[in-house]
Amino acid sequence: MLCKHFQSYGQKKRERPKFSVTLLKQDIEEDFMVMVGCRLRKRPKKCARYVQKELDSLFPGLQLMEVTADSYKVPELIKNGNMHA
Repeated sequence: MLCKHFQSYGQKKRERPKFSVTLLKQDIEEDFMVMVGCRLRKRPKKCARYVQKELDSLFPGLQLMEVTADSYKVPELIKNGNMHA
């Protein structure tokens, strides 16, 4: 007697139909309250201080919002000496 795995070896797998459910914010809060026993946080939890220090050491310019890729563009010189952006 062969198991199901070997019997279906030569056959194609059937694709399962997609299944999705849309939930309201109120439904999510109720489910979270039942599972955890407390309400969902309105604001995300703060990052730990040591994690923030590690991020600052890895990416030192992360908090600089005014620095963008456009600020690093170097204008090109045209043949007659005028600058072109």
